[in-house]
Amino acid sequence: MLRRAVRRRTAGLHGPVHLSLSGGHDSRGLLSLLAAESVDLRTFSYTQGPQAPLSDTRTAQALAARYGARHQTVQAYRGDLLATVRRNARWGHGVTNFCDEADAWDALAASHLTHVFTGDEIHEIYPRRISDVSEHLIRFHVLPFGSLGNLAGRLAPPFRRILEGAWAAELDQMRAAATRHADPYQQNFMIMSGQYLPHYLLSWRERFAGRVAAMHTPYLDAALAEFNHRLPPPVLAGKRLFIDTLTRLDPQLYRVPLARSSGYETDWRAELIRHREAVKEDLLTGSSRLDGIIAPQAIRAVLDGLTAPGRGEPATLGARVRRSLGTFRHSPAGQDVFGPVRSRVPSPAEPGHLAAPGVDPARAGH
Repeated sequence: MLRRAVRRRTAGLHGPVHLSLSGGHDSRGLLSLLAAESVDLRTFSYTQGPQAPLSDTRTAQALAARYGARHQTVQAYRGDLLATVRRNARWGHGVTNFCDEADAWDALAASHLTHVFTGDEIHEIYPRRISDVSEHLIRFHVLPFGSLGNLAGRLAPPFRRILEGAWAAELDQMRAAATRHADPYQQNFMIMSGQYLPHYLLSWRERFAGRVAAMHTPYLDAALAEFNHRLPPPVLAGKRLFIDTLTRLDPQLYRVPLARSSGYETDWRAELIRHREAVKEDLLTGSSRLDGIIAPQAIRAVLDGLTAPGRGEPATLGARVRRSLGTFRHSPAGQDVFGPVRSRVPSPAEPGHLAAPGVDPARAGH
């Protein structure tokens, strides 16, 4: 079925076929499947700054070389924060999550790509049973109103009340739809297929990648989706069936180890601090239709309040040890020892809140 899904999407295509390649399971499986179709296969991956040996970027380069694909790396962010914000506003139309790699897609547009394949798939559910539907929602970035933190307090009170009520009502509808299924695995699958894919992932593909080239997502093939729906949910947990199938089709697939880091993360808090004055001058000059929702002085206060560094390598030995322990805690082995990790609601200072205040990316497609 995987082979047929790829073959249906490569039949009749002319010219190079480009694959967005990372170091994980999904895109490497698609790399193997596409290579077997004898297409003019080319790959690309994002990069940002110095690369660790097992970063996504380095792993993608090694995979491309192993399968004979011509590979290019594209800088995810080129250092102009305002240009990146403008691209997100113009291309995202306010209905997608913030795209960290908008600059890369701008560069790819100049390369005149015609067909891009991505490894988006629905062959996975969370490998551990979760009894609370809210935990499922948070895992798929469907967050409660409280995730806005102090940003909510800066919204105009009438708008805040309206937004909070509408937000809570929609979350209640999602919970009710999920709890129609008694099995937590099935709840996870329904939230992923009913919320995450259409309103978070695919809207991003359409608005950013889709403006560059025709997008192909073989793993979302209708026949595969129907087949998955008939499977006992535990078979999908942790991509068990998917990974076993890929390995049987190509026993050499995992000769290149899985990536351990992204290789293209940007410290957006540090960028906001670095470009703070330019952002103020550009965004707080004149009037906006949003002034009645969030006052310009509130935006200024948020910018002025940014003082600590964002994500990055911890400076002290203690911080590095804590990060290593945290990595183990979230690993399968760590969860076997300590039990499942409860999902955390992100802080308003994290990158997702570069989006417009009050817009939950996972629900914005509504």
